Amino acid sequence: MKRILPVIVVFAAFLFGDTTDILILHTNDMRGIFEERPATWMNPDFPPPLGGAASLYTAVQEQREIARDSSYHLLLLDTGSFLGGNIVGEGADPELAVDILNRVGYDVVNIGVHDFLAGSRTFDVIKRKARFRTISANITLENDTLRNPDFVDPYVLLNVGGVKVGIFGLISEYMPLYMPVERIKGFFFLREIPVARRMAKELRDKGAQIVIALTDIGVGHDTLLAEVVPGIDFIIGGFDGRGIREAYEHPVTHTVMVRTYGGVSDLGRLLIHYDREAGVITGYEWSRISLLAEQETPDPLIRDYVEKNIKSFLRRGVDNSGSEN
Repeated sequence: MKRILPVIVVFAAFLFGDTTDILILHTNDMRGIFEERPATWMNPDFPPPLGGAASLYTAVQEQREIARDSSYHLLLLDTGSFLGGNIVGEGADPELAVDILNRVGYDVVNIGVHDFLAGSRTFDVIKRKARFRTISANITLENDTLRNPDFVDPYVLLNVGGVKVGIFGLISEYMPLYMPVERIKGFFFLREIPVARRMAKELRDKGAQIVIALTDIGVGHDTLLAEVVPGIDFIIGGFDGRGIREAYEHPVTHTVMVRTYGGVSDLGRLLIHYDREAGVITGYEWSRISLLAEQETPDPLIRDYVEKNIKSFLRRGVDNSGSEN
């Protein structure tokens, strides 16, 4: 990350309107837990309810209103593993997962480890229904490791309020350890760090002024990425479902790491201030928004849609290989 400007320059940038404010909302490790559920880890005897996708929808809509009122430019991102077994049964329902991502209004989604639980069925649904971009730089074809499969791009380069924002994705390089062979047949997973170096350089060469990595590789690998890969401004991470309380900025590279808790329990909020004239990030603010139902009232239409589809899913029956019975 380019070094933050002195306070006088920051004030001047705000005064003369050269600053673009980009609001990034982000989730990780949703793992198909879209229904309401008790937060038993907070209070096992009297757990407060989490609102699931319905509270997520409410929180995102509230932030969209704030962005409009404040002239922020908003992006909604997910780091991957949006699919997975849920608390009412095993298996995976990619139709519901993609529908929820569409309805909430995601812009870019990284493909994560759990998104392979239903095998190629998930990627067929993405190609057919997704209204968001899917990325992963290190998922390649087994018979051609220079080529990504047709359901992902390695990165996206977006014009956000006049600022070029490059976003690339990474999945764990240890996929053969996490998934049965039949679920990853035909794919090859490249090493994370060499791919990240190539992506950061390629995006900078194409004019990216802000570079963001969406990762499903774990906090330890994110930390290493921040240390050894130049050119990444923000790493929005996932994989292990562990959040952090404060953003971490590497003391040497100034790469910033953020992540929320998984299971649709948090929504991350990253506000980036960018001085277009000076060409630098002048500051950022990060926080987590709790998705407890009492704080973010569940949207009734989303709640009913989730409940209806989960009941339909269970009636159809899906075994743990992702094949419908």
